[in-house]
Amino acid sequence: MPLVPPTDADRRFMRLALAEAQKTFDEGGVPVGSVMVRNGAVFAGGRNRFRQTNDPTCHAEIDVVRNAGTQPNGYRDVTLYSTLSPCMMCTGAMLFVGIPKVVIGDRETYAGDVDFLVGRGLEVVLLDDPDCIALLRRFIAENAEFWNRVVLGRRDA
Repeated sequence: MPLVPPTDADRRFMRLALAEAQKTFDEGGVPVGSVMVRNGAVFAGGRNRFRQTNDPTCHAEIDVVRNAGTQPNGYRDVTLYSTLSPCMMCTGAMLFVGIPKVVIGDRETYAGDVDFLVGRGLEVVLLDDPDCIALLRRFIAENAEFWNRVVLGRRDA
């Protein structure tokens, strides 16, 4: 399935994911936020709380899946919005629960693996949202050592 062009709704829901990212930024965390949408309504939100909780699995996409919990009818009609391109762990979680569509705010700062998502049949929308990009770039500028060591895996940094 190829990349899908964004809609006005995609841009609107990304603002809500960005609000989650701002919350975690204000707490000193990595500013990545996520929301889940079904039938035009947000039913779960999450944010990266890795730094706050010292839990390297607490990424925004994992947090939103945890917050959504088990869905009686599954996730087949859900869109996940993430301010940053998902890592492989988060991609695996989306595939595991069966989320069919992901909207990504920023893949410039962290590319993730969009081709893998598309190759696995997910509908992928890339927004390249300047506000998502700017918030994460600000975090990186203010927390370069943390970003390089923990996120990019440069253990010698």
